[in-house]
Amino acid sequence: MQEGISVEDVNWEDSELNRVVIRNTAISPLGGLRIAGILEAASGMAEASRVFQRYSIAYVVSGKGYYYGKTTGRFAVNPGDAILVRPNEEHHYRPDWGTVWSEIFFEFEGPVFDLWFDETKMDWSEAVFRLEPISYWKSRFLETIGESNNGNPAKMLSECLRIQALLNDIQALLNDIQATSQAYAVDELAWLDDAKKALVDQPDGKAAAQVLGVNYEVFRKRFKKMVGMSPGKFRNSLIMDKACHMLEGSDVTVKSVAEELGFCDEYHFSKQFKRTIGWTPRDYRKRFYNF
Repeated sequence: MQEGISVEDVNWEDSELNRVVIRNTAISPLGGLRIAGILEAASGMAEASRVFQRYSIAYVVSGKGYYYGKTTGRFAVNPGDAILVRPNEEHHYRPDWGTVWSEIFFEFEGPVFDLWFDETKMDWSEAVFRLEPISYWKSRFLETIGESNNGNPAKMLSECLRIQALLNDIQALLNDIQATSQAYAVDELAWLDDAKKALVDQPDGKAAAQVLGVNYEVFRKRFKKMVGMSPGKFRNSLIMDKACHMLEGSDVTVKSVAEELGFCDEYHFSKQFKRTIGWTPRDYRKRFYNF
């Protein structure tokens, strides 16, 4: 692996780089990332089980399968699921037999992470948890991986902070989900399902609120409290998820994607896509054409 390579520099047609993006020989005294990569159309590990000496996390982008941990048991794994494995846990995970999946993964270690997991009282029996929208969390994982630190102290510290930020955001989301499940009755959750459906079917949040028969500001506050993001941001994430799927593994034109998703023209779609995903639609297709 050459020094200084970043996720954006990866040649996705290269079989080696397509698997291992970063392998750091040094990390900060607080901790950091040791190895990271992207598996495209992976069929899983040959051995029945394995044990890592570090923390590891994998985010499944497409495909489905299962995870099994010796102390946690078996979990189904679907697109949008993250698998978190603590050090020395005997485990294995893979897509369903005869199928493949795509994942982003990295392994990390260090005293700051030992302390973080202790302080947050991480429930290690829940090894698989959901992170949606996929387009947002895929970008977060790629941003966290970043580039090889090359032993540079500033880069090593930045890398450590990026991992902590990702873990904090994941923990905040899990806390919100738990609080939501405890605080709202069945009818509240049914309302949320209706709200999400309205956001998919209607052209904007105001129209969705009208369908539900409530003032938009009331709708916005209630939705954000339950989901953790505004209706507009949630709807945009769904649209960008669909855009990513249309651009991945397809030769459909960017103009056609824009029209299909209801944008007035290709320019406004490309501008919104770059603001959300971080790349233009054409750059995204180059980097993730088969991902």
